[in-house]
Amino acid sequence: MLDFFLIADDVDEDPEDPGDLPFVGGLTLRDHYLLGPFWQVLEIRDLEIPFFLDSRLRAAEAQLALSLLDSGGEGAWSAHRNEFNPLAQMRHILRSAVGAREGLISFCD
Repeated sequence: MLDFFLIADDVDEDPEDPGDLPFVGGLTLRDHYLLGPFWQVLEIRDLEIPFFLDSRLRAAEAQLALSLLDSGGEGAWSAHRNEFNPLAQMRHILRSAVGAREGLISFCD
């Protein structure tokens, strides 16, 4: 599972574990795979959320990712449209960060 937590931009050093950071959602490996086209668009903009590595998005990057997700339309980002679609979960994760005006940090467990 790739778990996402809110983290303030003014926290300079990434923590080794989430500790008391607010949990906002997670993606399974299958969910992450199904969002493959979305990850490719993020990579073009030097944003990455790999599954097996911890990663971080600053608040502005989370806002950009949400804008890109919303601009793609339903079905545009799913590698398999007939399969379970994790777009709603990713949208919730990104909206949580944007609404809190914070960034995201992910940890794979």
